[in-house]
Amino acid sequence: MTINMKNFKITKWDPIDGLPPMLYLEGLYDDYEGFRLLLKGKNTADRLVKIKFESHIGYRNTDESNRLKMLCENPILTSQWTLFTSNNSDFLEWIIAQSSDTLDTSKIYINYIICTPNDIVEVLSAEEPSIEWL
Repeated sequence: MTINMKNFKITKWDPIDGLPPMLYLEGLYDDYEGFRLLLKGKNTADRLVKIKFESHIGYRNTDESNRLKMLCENPILTSQWTLFTSNNSDFLEWIIAQSSDTLDTSKIYINYIICTPNDIVEVLSAEEPSIEWL
């Protein structure tokens, strides 16, 4: 499968009411409880939000200063918002190539992009994660 980068579209993802526009990564966990992210607004009084993926194909976390090309090519990621999705991406293309055709490409994979002031976390999953306030 080859990704047509002309169809590469990033959209704002607003999965739960009341999210502050900017969130910070408080924790990233991949253990026996599953893969999950804890995010929080910049104010001390802001609550934590947990995003939990029951299943995922892969994820990567990169300091945002090392993803300047991605940020310049996708100005939406520099807006005052943190959560985005994409229908395809270079990350998905890379995973497909690395799998040597063992990945089920008949499924629709979503690239979840969590773009904080310090990190860019991307998660590939065929299933929508659960989101809850803590």
